[in-house]
Formats: sequence, structure tokens, C-alpha cells
Amino acid sequence: GRCKVLAGQVQRANGGLYYMSPSEFDEAADYLLTQHAERDALGRQGLAYVEREYRWHTVLTRVEDLMQQVYRARDLTATTT
Repeated sequence: GRCKVLAGQVQRANGGLYYMSPSEFDEAADYLLTQHAERDALGRQGLAYVEREYRWHTVLTRVEDLMQQVYRARDLTATTT
């Protein structure tokens, strides 16, 4: 929970639990061990998030788009100077 990046991932995915202390970790583990339907739902949602955001095709498309933007910006700068 102290890592904002990981806590944000958990929240955006609605696919897990995060904790701030050892006692919260124990509570989260107990919850996941006893609440089977909720645990399975979190797992499905987490997997769907990974599929949507981090599969190779998605990442590659984002990198290529970024490179195109940088290239176009460089071209614009070169033609105006």
C-alpha cells in the first residue's frame, strides 16, 4: 500500500488487495482464503486488466505510437528552425 504505483494498479484493475501493515496482510490473506467467490472475481478482474493493458501487442502499439509522436515533433522542430 505504500507503493503508489502498485496500489494504483490494484485499484485500476480491481483485481487484488494491498496492505499497509503486517496485520492488514494477515487480514487480506484470511479474506482471500475464506471468500472464494470474491477471490475468484479479483483474479478474473486482475487477469482482464493484464490482458487489456500489458499484452505484447498493446505495449508494442503504445511504444510505436509514442515513437511516431516523437518523430513528428522532431520533424516540426526541424522545419521551423
